[in-house]
Amino acid sequence: MDKITNEYWRLQKQCGLSNQQAADYLGLNISTIKRYRNGKLKAPKPVLMVMNELAKVGLNKEVKK
Repeated sequence: MDKITNEYWRLQKQCGLSNQQAADYLGLNISTIKRYRNGKLKAPKPVLMVMNELAKVGLNKEVKK
């Protein structure tokens, strides 16, 4: 995995979000999230920034409701 793929995977895991939850939160299709996770598509910087903020402030509990 490349650096961006690793970073996205780490952030999603840190947020505790499933692929579907991440897709719903980001307003993306689940297939896009899966491509980010398997490295077939690099997550754009704005997506990484949103996931990073989500991980920092702990909104994952709100998203999971």
